[in-house]
Amino acid sequence: MHVIYITGLGDSRPVWQFRVVMKTWQLYGVKPYFFKVDWANGTLIEKLERLDRLITDLSSKDHRKVGLIGISAGASLALHTFVSHPDNVTGIVTICGKILRPESIHEMVKSQNPAFAESMAFMPDTLQKLTPELKSRLLCVYPLIDMVVATQDQHVPGARKRRVFSFGHGFSIALQLTFGARKNIRLLKQHI
Repeated sequence: MHVIYITGLGDSRPVWQFRVVMKTWQLYGVKPYFFKVDWANGTLIEKLERLDRLITDLSSKDHRKVGLIGISAGASLALHTFVSHPDNVTGIVTICGKILRPESIHEMVKSQNPAFAESMAFMPDTLQKLTPELKSRLLCVYPLIDMVVATQDQHVPGARKRRVFSFGHGFSIALQLTFGARKNIRLLKQHI
């Protein structure tokens, strides 16, 4: 199975994330891929097309399913892709993902990351396309307290969710990429 990690905002230099994903996730029996979104540059369509090509290449190369793990802003890109490729994507895990209430995003964040603003504008349509079957292949992981993305914005109604005992946005993401990785990857493998 292939697992694609999708970055969040501020991904200009995601060195520690790259190292964790590429060096440790393969220990859980998957082939990890790092998808740096580069939210501050380019359009949402360009990012979706690039991710689409990666999924198509991976699934056609060896006919293995692909799982997606999207963190923070990357959760929105993962969800858009999931509804577009339900046959090639086995499932997704969102970690501290901004999913609901696009109107709550600060104007400065939108202006500095136009592709993210665009992605969140499409979220209501994407959420409507999530069937009960697709929701069964989706896990939203969120912490007790997150000062960056409100916890009530981090899960899709009707999808599986898991609240983890951590505090803070970056810290919770780091914990899930390391200590929570086995559990998150195991969930993706259930749908192969």
